Amino acid sequence: MNTLQYVSNGSVQVGVIVPIEIWRQIKLEKQVAAEKHLDALAEMAKLARPLGPDDLASNFEYYTSRKIIDEPAQ
Repeated sequence: MNTLQYVSNGSVQVGVIVPIEIWRQIKLEKQVAAEKHLDALAEMAKLARPLGPDDLASNFEYYTSRKIIDEPAQ
């Protein structure tokens, strides 16, 4: 069996039988596409680094030489 077989209910197609070789190929292509998508997101994250030193967020007060106090909005 090397071809798709369509299942119908009268004149309405309700399903398809896919050979296992074709199913495996479709599954592999979906996995490869998903991996490429994840790699693209990782590359975007690398490019989205903030400006300044790597430890800017954790040592903000040191780099700005002042302390920020949260004050309620008026």
